[in-house]
Amino acid sequence: MQNLLKTNTHWVILSHKTGRINTDTITKMPIGILKLTIYLPGAHSLKDKRRHIKPLVNQLRSKFNLSVAEIGGLDHWQTSYLLIAAASNDAVHIEQTLTAVAQMAESTMRDGYITQQDWEIITE
Repeated sequence: MQNLLKTNTHWVILSHKTGRINTDTITKMPIGILKLTIYLPGAHSLKDKRRHIKPLVNQLRSKFNLSVAEIGGLDHWQTSYLLIAAASNDAVHIEQTLTAVAQMAESTMRDGYITQQDWEIITE
């Protein structure tokens, strides 16, 4: 098992067994984060909300190979907050991917609306 350890200039691999730093280095990798706020006016229960959100989450995961999690509004019938994370070696690729994700989510939501979308790319 290996862990990542951040030094001042780059990431290195820390061996779990020996506790020593391997000489293999990992270059800096940008990570993109997209937060979607979704409003479902027709949802009348948590099961109804899940019926709309779960297919979207699965579709985004499978099509774009992303991490997707519902991070808020868990007890609210009509509101959901999705956090989507992507990693790549190219920040431009992440930006294009997150734009495509937002567009797909918007077009997929038949009974809901994306009321807010915030994204950022972390490069450090």
